[in-house]
Amino acid sequence: MADWIPKRFKKLYEYTAKELVVQILQLIDDINLALDEYAAAIDAAKVNRAGDTMTGNLTIYKVTPFLKLDRTASGQDVGVASYVDGVLRWMTRYGDSAAESGSNAGSDFIILSRTDAGAALRNNLRIRRSDGAWFINGELMRER
Repeated sequence: MADWIPKRFKKLYEYTAKELVVQILQLIDDINLALDEYAAAIDAAKVNRAGDTMTGNLTIYKVTPFLKLDRTASGQDVGVASYVDGVLRWMTRYGDSAAESGSNAGSDFIILSRTDAGAALRNNLRIRRSDGAWFINGELMRER
């Protein structure tokens, strides 16, 4: 007999037809179990579209890459938050929750800082979408 045949099949000629069918069905069950475990491992490696935590960096590698943040309606915040060990430090809003009421109002760009405990500290920078006016909260200094 060939070396690749599992030990339980070394003496196939000794099995009755019924015993052989039982052995084949057991082998099929083993294969199905292995395939299920493989599928579960593959699913666990995918990012969940409804939300997930990644432990590595996300890279978008293509011509003209963009990260698209699409709100479902006006009056909703959209942005990126930065944490240190689970505590919020900075927020960047690429459109605040002010309603877009016409004349390009609303969806202002804002950079916000947070306290050591993660509470709101201040809006460090706000750029009004309607006219491009910049509002800086804090001293504007030139770095040398």
